[in-house]
Amino acid sequence: MKRFRLFITLLSLLTLFTGCHSLIEDTFPARQRIPVLNSVLSPDSLIRVHLSLSAALNDSLPLFIENADVEIHSTEGWTEKLVHTDNGYYTSIRTSKINETYTCQAKIEGFPLVTASTTIPPFTDFENIIFIPTASKDEDGRDIAAVHFSIVNHTDKQHFWEVRMLREGLVYDWDSKSELLKIREADINMLAGNDPVLQNEALPLTVFSNKKMVGNSYEVVFYTPGWALGSYTDGKLTINESDNFYIELRSADESFYYYQKQAYLYKTSGGTGFGSATQSYALYSNVKNGLGIFTSFSPVRKKIELKNK
Repeated sequence: MKRFRLFITLLSLLTLFTGCHSLIEDTFPARQRIPVLNSVLSPDSLIRVHLSLSAALNDSLPLFIENADVEIHSTEGWTEKLVHTDNGYYTSIRTSKINETYTCQAKIEGFPLVTASTTIPPFTDFENIIFIPTASKDEDGRDIAAVHFSIVNHTDKQHFWEVRMLREGLVYDWDSKSELLKIREADINMLAGNDPVLQNEALPLTVFSNKKMVGNSYEVVFYTPGWALGSYTDGKLTINESDNFYIELRSADESFYYYQKQAYLYKTSGGTGFGSATQSYALYSNVKNGLGIFTSFSPVRKKIELKNK
């Protein structure tokens, strides 16, 4: 009798879940596919654009668009039809230049003309780099390091930046079963504190603008946990001096700034799928008649000399 009741219970649950699945499929019909255009340009790099169609709920991978007519129009005075290479990538024979605006046009059968533009921003130099190995402590009493540096600001123009810290060293590669030299992004964090510039910014604070800057220079401060630089010994930071560390300052297009801010909200809210938070956010896009991002940044990278005392 007990086994029969258990069987009936399991059968009821199975019927319930099957009914829910059918309800979801009936209530949420397949979305109309939309062209997705993605490209991030940087100075002196080949222009490359990726085209696909937005994925449906049951798609494991997006559908690549391999038969589009893709053109780049430049304020340098040229227009080029890009060549499809593989998996939806279209490549130019030209490289992008700072202070130039590039407009991408994609003619895709069955869809309106897809367009997007970006302007390559000029480089922003930085100097006066100061490394502080013990700037604070974490909740376990371990050292948190800090890096200070200053950037040039032009108050008559809008500027957008992203700060990154990179670590170059040997990493074990499971595929080749050997150690390979790789560059990895290190975890960093910026705090608003009493800084009116960062107080005016939404997360992530490592992406910021000069909207509230009043002078011709600005001091950037970021913090990094010790394990991103080396290891701990009794809570004290020991830097791995065999690795190289770099600061990378990206001077970014406005579209890059808004995309990064919105992407943070999108990720923290769980995107727009089922099981996400009650409040969801769509990704920022500057693509007309489509989705995706066509943007640019100009990076400056400098090595930091980190030494154990």
